[in-house]
Amino acid sequence: MSVEDTERLNELKSNEREFALLLLSKGLEVYPEPVIQGCTALPDFFVVNPKTGTGKIVEITLREKSSGKSKNRKTFLRKQRQTEELKNTGIPCIFLYRENQEKIRNYIWSKLF
Repeated sequence: MSVEDTERLNELKSNEREFALLLLSKGLEVYPEPVIQGCTALPDFFVVNPKTGTGKIVEITLREKSSGKSKNRKTFLRKQRQTEELKNTGIPCIFLYRENQEKIRNYIWSKLF
């Protein structure tokens, strides 16, 4: 991970940063908020498995729209547009819902000790 990547990692929201650190601890390469040429969406990570040389976009997103609140609806619609744009890049993508991210983190951390 480059110095620039480390700086971007430190600027992420705490749940995203902790998840990236978890991926790093599993031996994966994590590139936070990669810029994709021709794409206005900024995914959370590009993750590479160094053993296989394959990589995927990982986007932590919202499962479903919230009840009626204007701000939540705007956030959901923005995330929905971002998801569609990332799918159209042709790069393999994983869309991880926040609830699932928490379950993964809790499961893995509970198995560490």
